[in-house]
Amino acid sequence: MNQAVLTLIQQLRADGHRVVLLSNTNQIHTEFLAQQYPELLAVVDQSYFSHRIGLRKPDTAIFHHVLAEEGVAPEQAFFVDDLLENIEAAAQLGINTHLYQDVESLETAIQGTSNFS
Repeated sequence: MNQAVLTLIQQLRADGHRVVLLSNTNQIHTEFLAQQYPELLAVVDQSYFSHRIGLRKPDTAIFHHVLAEEGVAPEQAFFVDDLLENIEAAAQLGINTHLYQDVESLETAIQGTSNFS
């Protein structure tokens, strides 16, 4: 688990931002995640898992689903992923995006994006 990212998530939430997890995963991996990394699920406001939704990234329908559930417009959202195809799909909808490489560049990207919820 990347402690620096967990700390950043905690700071975002302390600053009033809602943080959600969107993951392409199956039931077995979700259970493993909950058992091995409960701190990740505890630090986010909501988790969305592809096997429960019936959609997978980079299908833009999954982003529409999460935006609707969260009640935010695309330009109010900030999506981070380590796969370019997922970033490109979210960006097509007008979602602010960042291709994750390290926590430092993520912090810089967040600071440069002032209009997300």
